Amino acid sequence: MRKNRSYRIKTPTMAISAQDGTRTTFMVPVNAIVSISEDPREGDRLIDVVWNGEPFLMFTQDLRQRCEPIEESAQDHRSTWLGSG
Repeated sequence: MRKNRSYRIKTPTMAISAQDGTRTTFMVPVNAIVSISEDPREGDRLIDVVWNGEPFLMFTQDLRQRCEPIEESAQDHRSTWLGSG
């Protein structure tokens, strides 16, 4: 996995919201797009992701096993299609 990339979820995957000091779990659905801004290391630590514009934590192992990278050209096309590019 590389930092500053977006990934498509292939299998429903748990994410943790830690806002206001309270941790709440959510299931990120199939085909959802999550973005990471740091380079995840090996192991099963938690990593910061953004989903639907909100910050969450996900396990790196879950991201490696349950997502696929979105190529930059596809991201650019999606942004243009949505009118933001």
